[in-house]
Amino acid sequence: MEIIKIKAYQYNELNEDAKIEVKCWLNETPYDYEDEDENGRLIAKCDYIGDMEDKEIQEYCEHEGYLFSESGSRVHHLETKEG
Repeated sequence: MEIIKIKAYQYNELNEDAKIEVKCWLNETPYDYEDEDENGRLIAKCDYIGDMEDKEIQEYCEHEGYLFSESGSRVHHLETKEG
């Protein structure tokens, strides 16, 4: 096994091009929620995290522990805990 070091960035540390990459990745999986229509009936809707404001995306990524390469590729799944 070989151990390598990589630089990982939070969403707010990325440039605009890298943030677009992150938003595209986040938009691959919409989230479902329920809302009421004008008659009070529940209806299913879906939305995309990548369509949120930058501050909300940053908070979401921090909450989920997402880390990215300088180009916006996700790297958090590569992290391991030592010991």
